[in-house]
Amino acid sequence: FRCNIFEPKKFSKGWDNYNIGLDIGERYLRVSLDKLKILSKWRPQKNFKSVLIIGEQGLGDELMFSLLLKKLNLSETKIGLLFDKRLKNLFASSDLSHEFIESFDEALEKKYESYISIGSLCKYFIKSESDFSKLPNLNIRTNKKLISDLKSKLVHKFTIGISWHTSNKQLGSLRNIKLKQFLPLFLELNANFINLQYGDHISEIAKVSRKIKKDVFIKDNIDNKADLDSFAAKVSVCDLILSIDNSTVHLAGILNKNTIAFIPEVSDWRWFGKNDKCLWYQNTTLIRKSKSWDPAIKDAILYCKNLIN
Repeated sequence: FRCNIFEPKKFSKGWDNYNIGLDIGERYLRVSLDKLKILSKWRPQKNFKSVLIIGEQGLGDELMFSLLLKKLNLSETKIGLLFDKRLKNLFASSDLSHEFIESFDEALEKKYESYISIGSLCKYFIKSESDFSKLPNLNIRTNKKLISDLKSKLVHKFTIGISWHTSNKQLGSLRNIKLKQFLPLFLELNANFINLQYGDHISEIAKVSRKIKKDVFIKDNIDNKADLDSFAAKVSVCDLILSIDNSTVHLAGILNKNTIAFIPEVSDWRWFGKNDKCLWYQNTTLIRKSKSWDPAIKDAILYCKNLIN
């Protein structure tokens, strides 16, 4: 995808280039294009009664592109979502009219007549920079009891959620920040800290806790990777999210949480150039790496202090 956000007329060409990724295998779909050939390709000009939305790439992409789903004519079109199964209950708690499809065979049994990969919706609904601000929220309802339980553990008035790692083999080394680099944040701010990192980081967390001579994070028993419903409740409790470029920043975005996203010097296309404005999520600020992550973390600390005060 190549597009200058300050030249709106190039968005159409940019999405065309992005869609070429399907043909050359650079975009991974949950159903192969060969299988999908039995269905018609969805287009807004055609009056299809049903459309199967195919998830792609990974959890972060499916969350980000889900902002486009309400742009479809929900009153006249049956929508099926073939996404990461972890999203089923989360989307069921939203105000989106859809059914979650477990497999392509199920979609055929239910006689879906058209399909589109979720990222390809951009071509029809994002034609200029201003269209991003018009993307409607999904209005996801999070677990009130769990939120209440989490809040009962909080000591300070301000709560910060942190995610610092991605297991992406290709780009993880560029995006990841070591938890110990956040030591100034833990030492300088009078705040609660919630662990929004998925995966096994027990050893890393223990080392930082020893450094600051107390548990760095509020304790909970939630699986941040497998249990997205409970994970969304953790995100909802936070006053601010600090996250690298991973699925956490996208979940925080669709929940409309105040978020800082740490973006590497060579960034993914979705962050559009050198700006600090996030087009996808209006409450997200981009802080970009400059040689090292230390200046970015200092900027985040200042941002947090201003919010707390």
